[in-house]
Amino acid sequence: MKILVGFFALSIASLSFSNANIKFFERKLGNGSLLLTSTANNSTNIGILEVGNKVILIDPSPGKDRLQELEEIICKFYEISDLHILNTHGHSDHSGGNDYFLALGATINEADFSSLETYPVISHSSSDKIFYHIESNIIFTGDVFSTNWHPTFYAGGVDGFVHAIDTILKVGRKNSLVIPGHGEPAGKDVVKAYKESTLRWIERVGVLQKAGKTVDEMLLDRKLQRILRSFNFTNRPQFLPRSAEVRFVERTITILEPAGDS
Repeated sequence: MKILVGFFALSIASLSFSNANIKFFERKLGNGSLLLTSTANNSTNIGILEVGNKVILIDPSPGKDRLQELEEIICKFYEISDLHILNTHGHSDHSGGNDYFLALGATINEADFSSLETYPVISHSSSDKIFYHIESNIIFTGDVFSTNWHPTFYAGGVDGFVHAIDTILKVGRKNSLVIPGHGEPAGKDVVKAYKESTLRWIERVGVLQKAGKTVDEMLLDRKLQRILRSFNFTNRPQFLPRSAEVRFVERTITILEPAGDS
C-alpha cells in the first residue's frame, strides 16, 4: 500500500524575499522549534530549536545568496545572543552556512544540550548524526533518510543503512515527527517503508546482476521500477531524472561487490 507524507497539522507561513519565485516556508513545530524549507528544488531542511536561552541551528544552509534572509527569519523569532550550529553531516548543502553564522558569534558542534540527544551513525556519509529534540518530539535525520529522493547509503553500505534507519525507529516516541535532510516531514511508518523498499531494491539489483543484466536492462525490469516508484512518497509526477536512476543502480552494484572486486 502506498504511504503518503502528510503535514501533521503543522503551522505553515510563506515568506517572500528578493527573488519572487523562491520562498521560505516556516513550519512551527512547537516548544520553540521551527522548520524552514524553501521552494527551491531539493532544498535542505533547516531546524531551529530554542533550548533555554540558547538557539540551535541544524543544517543552516539555504544557499550562499540566501543566508542574510535566513538570519532575518531567525531574528524575527529568537534572540541570537547565544547561537549554536549542529550539522547532520559535513556535506556543503548542510554545512555551507556555518561560516556565515560563526562570523555572527555562533559556536559549532560544541555544546551539550540536555534536551537534545545525538546519535552518530555511518550511512549517507562517514560522519552522519541523528538528532532527537525531546521537548518537541522531533527527529532530524539529515540525508540518512529522504522523502523526495532515492536512498544514498553509500558510506555505510547495507549494514550501516540498516543501523541508521533502526536508530531513527528506536529513538523518540512512536509518534515522533521525522525531519529528513530533504523533502517533507514524515512519521515512523514512512521511515519503516523506506527501509523495506531499500532492502528490496538492493536484493533485486543483486538478482539482476547475477543474471548478467546491464544497468539499462535493469532499469527496464518491472519489479525494480515498482520499487523505485515506492520512494516517491509525495507522488511527484517527475520523480527522478534518468541520470539519477542510472547512478542509483551503479552505486548499489558497487555496494554489493565484495571488497577488492572491480
